[in-house]
Amino acid sequence: MVCFDHKPRIISKTNKDDPSLCSHPVTKHDFETHKCLVHILKDNTVRYSKIRPLSPQSQLDLCRHEVRYGCVREDDCFYAHSLIELKVWMMQHELGITHESIVQEANKYWNATASSQGAQFSNAQRRFGPPNLKMMFVCGQCWRNGQLSEADKNKKYCTAKARHTWAKDKRVVLVSSNERKKWTTVRPRPTKKPIPSQFEICMHVTAGKKCQYIGNCTFAHSVEERDLWTYMKENNIPDMDQLYEQWLQSQKPGWGEEMSNNSFRENGKQIHMPTDYAEEVAGNHCWLCGKNCNSEKQWQQHITSEKHKERVFNSEDDQNCWQYRFPTGTFKVCERFLKGTCTEDDSCKLAHGEQELKEWMERREFLLMKLAKARKDHLIAPNDNDFGKYSFLLKDIK
Repeated sequence: MVCFDHKPRIISKTNKDDPSLCSHPVTKHDFETHKCLVHILKDNTVRYSKIRPLSPQSQLDLCRHEVRYGCVREDDCFYAHSLIELKVWMMQHELGITHESIVQEANKYWNATASSQGAQFSNAQRRFGPPNLKMMFVCGQCWRNGQLSEADKNKKYCTAKARHTWAKDKRVVLVSSNERKKWTTVRPRPTKKPIPSQFEICMHVTAGKKCQYIGNCTFAHSVEERDLWTYMKENNIPDMDQLYEQWLQSQKPGWGEEMSNNSFRENGKQIHMPTDYAEEVAGNHCWLCGKNCNSEKQWQQHITSEKHKERVFNSEDDQNCWQYRFPTGTFKVCERFLKGTCTEDDSCKLAHGEQELKEWMERREFLLMKLAKARKDHLIAPNDNDFGKYSFLLKDIK
């Protein structure tokens, strides 16, 4: 809990060498004394929600401040700070169950799920690679011409008439997902250290454009590429040569039966246990983006990135709260609009009416609250005042 409440947040579990301590790299806290219950949700990113103990003062309702821009009272607030915290409080209120018992029940459930899924692996032929992807290695020269040619029986040439040499620098890996039934090339996994906690998709690609980066972009250029890179990371496959060797092994008869139990026992990656998503080494965690950083340099790069700073001010839920345009920083009503002579429409820098101006003022306060929360949690560098289109917020602030 000391690590979790630290600003910026640190996710630390028990120390591998001494389970009575936490896994913080420098300050080892007594784990039993300071442990806290946390709910882990893995979606596109990993979300951690702290569940505070139910007290006589706890109110079985959501905190409206926390839901919008962060509650300044933090743990002193009597209202629930997430839907999952509220659900746990209600369950504790009805059943009197303790946090320790909740963890035991969760472990029972996950162990039962692991056993049943483990049995399924041993009964069925397990495919190599991410479960949602089909994978094949083809001749790169043929693929450039839109032709799918695999290796011949002896793995010396491709099966096309041209019989290109089947060498490691000539072959490429293609994947096809259940959602997009189309073969997509996957580039080699980035080799930069430390390996990121999770791979993210390139912002140019997300915006539907071609990547503008000169050189090897270390962001994934498709969901399929991200999924295969993640699989390689989780299974300690460092490069495409190793991936090819392991894929070849998987083509042999009996590989599924032989590997299913081993892979389940050895790395547990087939069964996602609650602890799978926590980092082995405690590092700074950005709760806005769901990202763990393993070094100070990586952390500084993250909190000064445009994508992160956009998250400080903007979440999908916020869009439903507002009716009018985004504020321009000029908080006055347009005189020409009142006379019916303004020709600038949405590009006008002034508010079109008192209602729009009122919402702009409310929105400014709301965005300032979000910025204050991010600064308090050390998610913004102390001297950073460059927030792009949101910089107008700081104009009148001393």
